[in-house]
Amino acid sequence: MSAAAVPSPIRPDAAGPYTGPDAPCLAIWRSGAKRAFTAAQFWRLAGRYAAEIARRPDAGRLTLVMSETAIDAIAFFVGGICAGRLVSFFPPSNPIQDSAHYFEQQAKAIERIAPERIVLFDKAAHDRAAPIAGASGAALELVAPLSAADEAAGDWRAARAAFDARLADHAAARPLFVQHSSGTTGLKKAVGIHARQLHAQHDAYWVATVKARISADPSVASWLPLYHDMGLIATLMLPLVDGTPVTFMDPFEWVARPQIFLDMLHETGASLCWMPNFAFRHYTRLRPHMKRRDLSRVAAWISCSETCRGADAEAFEQAYADWGVRPASVVGCYAMAETVFAVSQALPGAHRTLGVAPGTAIGETVGADAVGVAGAKSILSSGAALPRTGLGVYVDGKPAPDGTYGEIGVSGDLVFDGYLGLTREASQITADGVFMTGDLGVARDGEIYVFGRIKDMIIVNGKNLYASDIEALVGGVEGVRPGRVVALGVLNDQSGTEDLVIVAERRDAAGDAQKVAAQVSELVASAFLVKPRRVLLVEDRWLVKSTSGKISRADNLRKYLAQFAA
Repeated sequence: MSAAAVPSPIRPDAAGPYTGPDAPCLAIWRSGAKRAFTAAQFWRLAGRYAAEIARRPDAGRLTLVMSETAIDAIAFFVGGICAGRLVSFFPPSNPIQDSAHYFEQQAKAIERIAPERIVLFDKAAHDRAAPIAGASGAALELVAPLSAADEAAGDWRAARAAFDARLADHAAARPLFVQHSSGTTGLKKAVGIHARQLHAQHDAYWVATVKARISADPSVASWLPLYHDMGLIATLMLPLVDGTPVTFMDPFEWVARPQIFLDMLHETGASLCWMPNFAFRHYTRLRPHMKRRDLSRVAAWISCSETCRGADAEAFEQAYADWGVRPASVVGCYAMAETVFAVSQALPGAHRTLGVAPGTAIGETVGADAVGVAGAKSILSSGAALPRTGLGVYVDGKPAPDGTYGEIGVSGDLVFDGYLGLTREASQITADGVFMTGDLGVARDGEIYVFGRIKDMIIVNGKNLYASDIEALVGGVEGVRPGRVVALGVLNDQSGTEDLVIVAERRDAAGDAQKVAAQVSELVASAFLVKPRRVLLVEDRWLVKSTSGKISRADNLRKYLAQFAA
């Protein structure tokens, strides 16, 4: 399809609630300060960076943007797209991280990505990144932030037009930008997002689903990192394409001060909020410590990125009901970097859940009666597939009937062309164009229920256990830090099977560790009929998290084996 045949999703002079030079575009809350940018101010900044980037030699390789959530990093990224260069956000280091682990984890990832340069906007972050850049051979560049005068001078329409022209060029060989797929296992894999794919995501998700069925005139509030697909696509790129205003706070500040996000929702009246499941559970626990805010204008709290647990959604709604959170407003979404972002979306108004009993094997049929079985995992529906998207469950590579427990496969316009540097086959794309996700799920009555990753399975003497189920259970034990638990399958050379090992951070260092460990062991044995080989309580921040904020099982298994396996 030629570029001329593809209409731009939005023009700078289009009619709408958030168009025109003075329309709100982006706002950033940082350390108590609030900076708001109109459409004209933001696109002028993006245009300035685009002009600067265009003057640099183009080797065709990737530029990584390492930064906290800041206007200059966002404008540089968008400016790179306007200039036709390949750009990507990448997680920066931060003072509370273990620097040795950060270096080891990110050096390996950057070696695979092989960027041409790494740009940063903060001197301290630049210095922390120096060892990584040196190991990768990438040029490290400290970029001076633009001035206030740059927000007021220049042709903002030209920058927006350059962006729209890139988005309309569906025949371009080079992707618009790159995002990275990462989770609890393995190194990051680079996913090139082409114009046709972002356009398809905008039309199928933002226009036909979010605006048509959830919030007609949306506004967004977000604390999500921009180096993760949920933050980058749902809370930056799709709103930016459409002209929807977004208010950001940095994820590390959210960790330290979660109240600020509620303040943002109250003050801005945002109608949409995306968060991973753990955040809903976190806010439920924090409810007695939060200052009351009006949350009634949020049309949908979209649970994504992690398994969407029905109990956590309902607990959050009940905890904040008197603050205006609507019943059944926490809704599931199934998304991944390999499909730009969303492939399905549940709608507010009713909770639909499905349970899988402990030990259910791939290929078995799941019935509605499993919800009441002891130890069953009750999962919130992630809704129906988006338009022009195929979504089904497969067993041994073949489509399975409705209600079967198996691997989820996705097909259609949104599916990527394969990880950069890998073949389609190595990227788990079948000859028929189906991306095999590695996620376990059930398709039932036209909706998808996502239960976790196949690689999260631990097999003890032939019994299937799912690490996320165990971690969720153990996280509720008194004396264990919620969200800081990892369940590991450790190979036992003598028995030839895996041993279940649980590592958890202690909430109270002065508490009785032996008593807490015994309680964890008894609870797990009762719920899953498997006694852990070992329950290990460790100090605060012992567990390693991935850059997307998830507990990294691969890294924690290596750390456990190195320190405690003997």
